[in-house]
Amino acid sequence: MKILKKYVSILLITAMMFTSPFSVWANTTDISTEKVVNSVKNSLHVDYKLEQDTVIEISSFTDVDNEYVEMWRSVEKDGSGKLIYTKANKSFTIELSDQDYDLFVSLLNAPMTNQARGDDIGSDITGSQYKHIYMSSQTATLNNSAMSQIIQGGIGTATSIIVGMISTPAGIAVSIASFIYSAILTLSPSKITVDQSLYEVRLTYDDAYYTHCYHEIIKSYDSGGHLVDTTKMYKQAIGS
Repeated sequence: MKILKKYVSILLITAMMFTSPFSVWANTTDISTEKVVNSVKNSLHVDYKLEQDTVIEISSFTDVDNEYVEMWRSVEKDGSGKLIYTKANKSFTIELSDQDYDLFVSLLNAPMTNQARGDDIGSDITGSQYKHIYMSSQTATLNNSAMSQIIQGGIGTATSIIVGMISTPAGIAVSIASFIYSAILTLSPSKITVDQSLYEVRLTYDDAYYTHCYHEIIKSYDSGGHLVDTTKMYKQAIGS
């Protein structure tokens, strides 16, 4: 049995907090780079389908070098999976573990009408009508080697690295990767860490599901291990 449904990740980024002499993303990225990065996110398309019990996530976009990128991720019930990454007619496979199967099933089954909710949200979801239920936390650390690969391979490479490190939907991964690519170009860090927390947001009055909310704190360090930039981002992805 195959079920195919579209999934739109709300790639809304808000830099709300920083503990460095650098400002938010828009201020640390020159205008031309920002336009290129935004064009990548705008070209993103993600579908989900079910093959027996395996959830398949298919994502594609045009990278900063105008090359077409396609990623197929399989997620099994036991949390294992694979990512097949293809760019410029070259493919490689990454073995995945600790994938959140239930989350990907939720994304697969997300009602299309739900996709209109939260479209204008550009920060954390606040207000007495909402309640956040903590789900999980994950951390990714990118060293010099990873950042060298990203400079050569663009946002597609950054996305594949993020997906290989943390279990997060493709739309969210592309958003994180886009920021990391920009940070590498503007800050030339020696290390970047990504701390992600996932919350399920429900309506207070009837406990109805509203969305999933991802909180990321991304820190950049120089070669001496000094913190040079901290940015907090919020993004929403609708499941069911």
